[in-house]
Amino acid sequence: MWSCFRIPKEREEAERHFLENGALLLEEMITSFNGRSNPIRSFSKQELKRATNNYHEDRVLHLSSQYELYKGAYEDRAISVKKYIREDAPQRYIGWCINEVAVASQMNKHKNVLKLLGCCLETEIPTLVYEFAASGCLYDHIFEKECSTSKKNELLSWESRLRIATEIADAVAYLHYGTSKSIIHRDIKTQNIFLDEHYVAKLFEFGLSISIPLGETYVKANVVGTYAFIAPETLSTRRYTEKSDVYSFGVVLVEILTGKMVRDIKREVYDDVPNSTRCLLFTEDNEEDIRMYLKANIVKGDTEQLTACVELAMRCIKVNSEERPSMMEAAKELKKIRRSNSFRSFSKQELKRATNNYHQDGLLHQDGLYKWYKGTYEDRVISVIKKLIVGYSPQKDIGWCINEVAVASHLNNHKNVLKLLGCCLETQAPTLVFEFAANGCLSYHIFEEELSPSYLSWESRSRIATEIADAVAYLHNGTSKLVIHRAINSYTILLDEHYIAKLFEFRLSIHMSKEIFHHGILGPLLLKSNGTWRFTEKSDVYSFGVVLFEILIGKRVLNILKEIYGVVESSSWRVNI
Repeated sequence: MWSCFRIPKEREEAERHFLENGALLLEEMITSFNGRSNPIRSFSKQELKRATNNYHEDRVLHLSSQYELYKGAYEDRAISVKKYIREDAPQRYIGWCINEVAVASQMNKHKNVLKLLGCCLETEIPTLVYEFAASGCLYDHIFEKECSTSKKNELLSWESRLRIATEIADAVAYLHYGTSKSIIHRDIKTQNIFLDEHYVAKLFEFGLSISIPLGETYVKANVVGTYAFIAPETLSTRRYTEKSDVYSFGVVLVEILTGKMVRDIKREVYDDVPNSTRCLLFTEDNEEDIRMYLKANIVKGDTEQLTACVELAMRCIKVNSEERPSMMEAAKELKKIRRSNSFRSFSKQELKRATNNYHQDGLLHQDGLYKWYKGTYEDRVISVIKKLIVGYSPQKDIGWCINEVAVASHLNNHKNVLKLLGCCLETQAPTLVFEFAANGCLSYHIFEEELSPSYLSWESRSRIATEIADAVAYLHNGTSKLVIHRAINSYTILLDEHYIAKLFEFRLSIHMSKEIFHHGILGPLLLKSNGTWRFTEKSDVYSFGVVLFEILIGKRVLNILKEIYGVVESSSWRVNI
């Protein structure tokens, strides 16, 4: 009987919280961003209870002293629900939460920020709803000690670490320079960097963020955050500038480089001196000690890149904030470092050892022109392309191989091109060495008839299509000479360990001015109306369109043509939509 009286009381309380929190949010939006915001949706208290199975403990993704992050499902979409759990000082947490909604909604446009989908204002402290980050936080994937005790967490390679560091630097730079007011995050650390299903970095946790007033160079506020990541000048003066975040990012970069937590690094650097956990990582008189420690403890990877990142990290954690780079400069430097992966010459014996003398067990792919092997070189997984002289003149095959080296080496700057690491010139036709694409080619993952266990979702297909379009656009416009790929298809698009698209196979690529006979795969070719085979950038656009058609439908183009025309003949090569 009494339940009928409790329901209106709960509803009344929810409505009161909604009005109070809504007023606070509106006030914050007006004060901080002149009332401008990106649209987010309002969730009811009941909707989020259903989405999280009444906040069941099995749904907990992440715990902190202030909140619990739950996995939920809403309208067939995975979501993350951030529910505050502190009952003391609710007004403080309401303020932080309202601030987080205001800032995060402004940052939703950036691809490396965890997207705020909406919030529920019916709870005393608003409950926030974010996109789902399937791979958890960066903290779970970079510390060897943590990953060794947890079989479910993957220890990230140096290539992935460098990419993630670059993505976060770009997100923080956007926070500082991408909105009308410079915003300081104030709590950048590995626990606040999340990773999606493809290990793309997502900056999170804007509750402590604070904006610098227009016309000012700093803002004074209570010191908050995690002690080891707080800039020394902030600890002593309570002043926050953009350089405060740069220091925090520098500490994160140190952890990424070493695979060790900053508290453990301090213990080792200061030789377990009592109270060393309260020491700064970097002081005026220990710069060389820190540098030597970092170089001696860095993870395995490209030595040139690692050394450059050590120097950048050292600059970011300088005691004097004026000596630190801006976040924009740090982001540019990291992008430059990523592009600096040196092209090297391999010996014939080195590649034999790397592939166990080209053992059959390491064979990844074979066609009439080459065999593609998985190998290991200096603790790094590589792909070795061994050319076969079958059905073609040796000189023509060598020419194609040399052409691939020339083109691919100039495209190494692009993140969606399979990186050419080097080659061996001691074989009759050069043997090529590429980065390893763990998930093979796109064709393995998009066709229904293959029934692949890793059949890609529409979100992944859309992202991959965008990445390849960007790579082809770079091929056409990003180098000194316009280059036509001529063989874009679902077999020449590879996927790395995180399903990031990588354009491949440049042996047939040509400059726009050349007119030659056609080569390529049946289907993705454009025959000019005058009967001559001419290639322009629009030829690649056509090929990409056919690939996009396959991505959308989940069927091979030849099967599509058979369904349309019954029999595939040369006269029916074009798909007229």
